[in-house]
Amino acid sequence: MSPTLKGDYHAKQADTRARCRHCPFGTGENPNDPDTPICVLKQGKVIKNHNQGLSLIPRAKKSLAKVVATGRKPIDDLVMQLLRIDSVTTTPEDLEAGRIKEKEISDFLMAYCQELGFDYVHQDRFANVIAALHGGRENRKKVIGFNGHIDTKPPGDLKLRREGDWVYGRGASDMKGAIASMLDSAADLIEGGLGGEGTVVYMFVAYEETGILEIRRRGTPMALKHLKERDLLPNAFIIGESSQFAPSEYRVCDGERGRHTMAVSITGQSAHGAFGSELGVNAHVAAGRVLGALFSLDKQGDLGSDANINVGLGDIADTSYNVVPNSCPILIDMRYPDRDALTRMKQLVLGAIEGALGEEVERAGRARYEVIEESALGEPVINVDKTFLDLVSRAYAEVTGRRPPVGKSKFGTDGRIIRAESPEVPILIAGPGLQRVAHTPHERVSLDQLRTYSRIYSSITRSYISGSR
Repeated sequence: MSPTLKGDYHAKQADTRARCRHCPFGTGENPNDPDTPICVLKQGKVIKNHNQGLSLIPRAKKSLAKVVATGRKPIDDLVMQLLRIDSVTTTPEDLEAGRIKEKEISDFLMAYCQELGFDYVHQDRFANVIAALHGGRENRKKVIGFNGHIDTKPPGDLKLRREGDWVYGRGASDMKGAIASMLDSAADLIEGGLGGEGTVVYMFVAYEETGILEIRRRGTPMALKHLKERDLLPNAFIIGESSQFAPSEYRVCDGERGRHTMAVSITGQSAHGAFGSELGVNAHVAAGRVLGALFSLDKQGDLGSDANINVGLGDIADTSYNVVPNSCPILIDMRYPDRDALTRMKQLVLGAIEGALGEEVERAGRARYEVIEESALGEPVINVDKTFLDLVSRAYAEVTGRRPPVGKSKFGTDGRIIRAESPEVPILIAGPGLQRVAHTPHERVSLDQLRTYSRIYSSITRSYISGSR
């Protein structure tokens, strides 16, 4: 009999015995439940379920080939199926209503990983999915991790469609395309083996797109916590976020910029609309001058090399026709290469705000500002492990014929969260899609690039596991 364990654990057996993944001994027939194997210690004692984490590692891959033959989807179909599932990132209002918007795609990934024949599959209550493959006997010293987020920004007017080699849709580049490449690579590894003793872990996480830290902690931080508890924390990470700056290149990003946000409240003076600027100070007009000054600061390149800001309005409360608006919030998103650059940026930003508000346009006086919130959303992440970078570069060359260009990612990833948990672990960003089309009405990904990255991911995994570092 070839039993299948459901829930957090999943197994396909090639013969009547398989090794328990939680201890060095085998599994045997359970007299109380013939369909559920149990771990048997050398002395003949029985351990039931290992805290509900029992997962079996097949002694042979023969049965898995059959599973893959029937369950593996062509990558073209797989990415389309992922993009059809609405997984806009969960909001505080969703949580209050008991909704997790990523749940549907999480359920799909859980079922698909089980169908492919992963050695370990886990879905937590936050909609994160973790899947693992083991090569030979488990080697905790060689665990490589792939991280990808399953949530997206709202689609807006972007419609899912295919045009030749390109697939358009929200999440195509950021980053369901990479998840499709990871799963396609995993299917290849299940069929052909990892090439040595070790483990590859896939983290499909939710809440990456949210800007609310309390919600974001439900994603990658919870997945890392689970891996740590299972002694499966990777020794090296590939973040599958888009790393391409141009359509035809295959680039590796060896770091990402830091991110710091600032909320500024512009305060004016309310008055009846009939008197306008005679008695009132219009906070919205003042905010417009501030936005223009900050936009010019960024556009003219005054912030320095590899630094930029994005500005916008927060939620506006004063919207009556007949009242001069008294307040207006401004949101400032700063991306910076190092701490010195951030210090300089903050000085320039505050100087630009003061300069814009210093113009006494209104007869009743001038607007004021106050920094009401600052958030450090991540320090710059820089990979200093040249050995891992060389291994990944050689894997690229094996597939594409040349070593990749290397540079810093324009946008942030969950690499910052991983770095905070594991400061010494090498982290690289390597994934399909163009960075500049993320969150736009033109978001797309090349199917040929998805197939290429599937082969790159397989090459990286086998090189790492086989020890050719």
